[in-house]
Amino acid sequence: MLGLILAMAAAAAPAPSADEAAALAAASRLLGRLTGKDPAAMQALTLPQGGATAVATGKDGKQVVRHFTWAEFFAHLPKDKPVVEEHMTAPLVRVDGDVALVWGRYQVTVDGKFLHCGTDHFDLVRVEGTWRILNVTWNQVTTGCGR
Repeated sequence: MLGLILAMAAAAAPAPSADEAAALAAASRLLGRLTGKDPAAMQALTLPQGGATAVATGKDGKQVVRHFTWAEFFAHLPKDKPVVEEHMTAPLVRVDGDVALVWGRYQVTVDGKFLHCGTDHFDLVRVEGTWRILNVTWNQVTTGCGR
């Protein structure tokens, strides 16, 4: 029933504004570049003051919060194989002037096999007419992913 309600709400949602579409496109480009593993191309989408933060559950069952500068985050990605793909579903986008957020559920696969899911939260700032990602924060879980 909840799925039907969410589907109806999504169908009734107005088309995104040009600003919302552009902010979402910036976040999507960063996710798309995970597969290509091109740190220079990824860095061009971000602001150097920001970074990436992951929230997960450690092996001991306690919460683990890891923060990376962009350089650390890009260096952490595998260079060759495997193929890492991340897909967001039904992201929420909000824009106020030159500040935006993109928030939504995601799933990550490695070589086509499920790895984890969670929620992504992108903070974006428009700089000289271009949306750039200041921060991305996500949680990581392996259950309740709707697979």
